[in-house]
Amino acid sequence: ISLKYSGIDKSYYKNGNLKHEYEVAKGKITGLYKTYSLQGKLAAVTDFSTTIEGRNPYTRYYTNGIIAEQVSIVEKDYLII
Repeated sequence: ISLKYSGIDKSYYKNGNLKHEYEVAKGKITGLYKTYSLQGKLAAVTDFSTTIEGRNPYTRYYTNGIIAEQVSIVEKDYLII
């Protein structure tokens, strides 16, 4: 991603369903980063607009929409809240 790019970026599965959706400001991901299942259901959300002590909230969902887990992400490590 270009450091000058700002906007909403989306990627899709081969079947046409949305795979990822996120906002970029000056080349950096900001706001919500949403991941969808192959069937098009919301699978996970990382909130890059809320950083607490270097951690970003991450929520993973079951296919029925119920929250499966909520953790804080620090780089590539996961810390349970």
